[in-house]
Amino acid sequence: MLTKYRQPGLRVRRPGGIGFWEFESVAKLYYHAKLFAIVGTAKGVNESGDGYLGWVTSMVIYDEDGDGKLESTVDTNAGNGAFVFHLPSWVTR
Repeated sequence: MLTKYRQPGLRVRRPGGIGFWEFESVAKLYYHAKLFAIVGTAKGVNESGDGYLGWVTSMVIYDEDGDGKLESTVDTNAGNGAFVFHLPSWVTR
């Protein structure tokens, strides 16, 4: 399922960094009708949320433990490959 956002879009705090990741659109990934990740292209946004930091990357946000919360953010352009990412432990092959 693809969800498109109008500005400012979905924003997620950058783990270990300043500001946010802002998505223009995301693809939602489901396993047995339960959301386990969202995948999309995100831009870096400053702490106040009104200016861009100049970074654009492909992101995946996981529900790592199956509790229904998307808590683990992974930059898939950081040497992981655009479509290479692990499955959470509760998602079986």
